[in-house]
Amino acid sequence: MPAMKRERAVRSVPNYSKTYKCEEKIEQSQAPEEVAEPLPAAAPPRKFPYIPENILSPLLLVILNLSLSSAGTALAAQYIGDEISAVQKEAPEEYWWYVVPGWKIVKALGAWWGGFNAADTSLLTFLSLVPTAHFLATFHPSLSAYAHASTIAISTLSLSLPMYLLQSKTPKDRKRHHHHMHRHHKRAVGMDKSTYITTGLLASSIYASVMYTSLKTFLTRMVVEYFPSIRLTEGAVGLVESVERVYHPTPLSWGMAAPIGFAVAQVVLKKALKEPEEIEKEEMEEKSILRRIWDWFSPRGKVIVKRTAWVAGAMGVDTVVRLAGLMKGGSLEGAAVVGGTWVAATALTGVVFGWIERE
Repeated sequence: MPAMKRERAVRSVPNYSKTYKCEEKIEQSQAPEEVAEPLPAAAPPRKFPYIPENILSPLLLVILNLSLSSAGTALAAQYIGDEISAVQKEAPEEYWWYVVPGWKIVKALGAWWGGFNAADTSLLTFLSLVPTAHFLATFHPSLSAYAHASTIAISTLSLSLPMYLLQSKTPKDRKRHHHHMHRHHKRAVGMDKSTYITTGLLASSIYASVMYTSLKTFLTRMVVEYFPSIRLTEGAVGLVESVERVYHPTPLSWGMAAPIGFAVAQVVLKKALKEPEEIEKEEMEEKSILRRIWDWFSPRGKVIVKRTAWVAGAMGVDTVVRLAGLMKGGSLEGAAVVGGTWVAATALTGVVFGWIERE
């Protein structure tokens, strides 16, 4: 009897090893569970959902630029109002009321869509105002350096400050980067300090030489002819031959040459040297002549051409708008001559920068 009881007890013990083997087979036959990736966080709601982002930022830039410019001009009028009123029209022609703010809007939108950052925008604005300041320093020396500095500071900060605030809120992936699929280039290098100083002094000497030569040859005579507000001294009235001896560059106008050269080197050449040196040439078949000429330039050369055109255009248009539309006794022909001289100096500087880029 005891042996039978032990046999029954052994039979009553369940065999768990078979169960474990079955569970292992079931687990192996089942597909592995996929781990769900966390959903990306929802984007914060926009304050102006009905205005596209690529339209909202430039619109805010224009509004802030015009507002800050008006506020700064009204504030500075308390200190330099008498000096500015001596050379500025009290009531310009009706169409100039649309041309002047229209040019400010074009300049702001061009800087935004042209890919300029806040620092380059401030330099571009400064360069666009330099021809007018140089003209007034040469032919209206009664204006103080404080009046020139205040005018340039208001126009520069009213555009560069909103540009900086808006670009700091813009995601980095919005910025346009032009990469070519078949591009083969060397490592892009920037501009060191010695190169920057050398090219800045070179550009300054080009501008100073062009303006001095122009004033001593043809520019002064044409200014006296086209601007009735420019009067000669008593001993030289009616003697055009002595105009060049009466009017000469002042120390203030000469002092503007140094910052002009360094600003142009920063905007044009320093940006170009960050681009690759070489690019693999594509097939020239089935391309227009202009396209073939454009593709002949290296990536650095294209940047120099674009930015030189920007600087020259800003200088020329801004000079015409301010001298013809806002200055007393201004004329469109005289303003075009003055602006064209600065455009020529900028073009010559761009050619020299292109030669430096190839060396």
